[in-house]
Amino acid sequence: MENIEIYLKNVFLTNTVQQHSFGKKIIMAEKIKLIWDFRGESAAHIAKHHAKHLKDYAAINNLMGDSIGQQTLTPKHHIAYMIVPKSKMITVRDALKPHRGEIYTEDQ
Repeated sequence: MENIEIYLKNVFLTNTVQQHSFGKKIIMAEKIKLIWDFRGESAAHIAKHHAKHLKDYAAINNLMGDSIGQQTLTPKHHIAYMIVPKSKMITVRDALKPHRGEIYTEDQ
């Protein structure tokens, strides 16, 4: 019994946990936000265009449940991003070569 409790503690520490109103905890897979940075006068247009290509890639590779978009950080710094489960991160990273990545949480 003690081994099970230690295992559950480790699982809860390494994964996002969501508490439902009926009190049960559901373990959610950790997600990674892969990011492509674009800077300069045309950064907004390039980030928007890149996000379209990310959506095409996601459709071809059955990643449609994942979030893809663009974001303005400053007037001359825009990003395109794709949020993927940690289990698929290496495959997507190696195929698409993002500039950087970060652990994604729902409140971002």
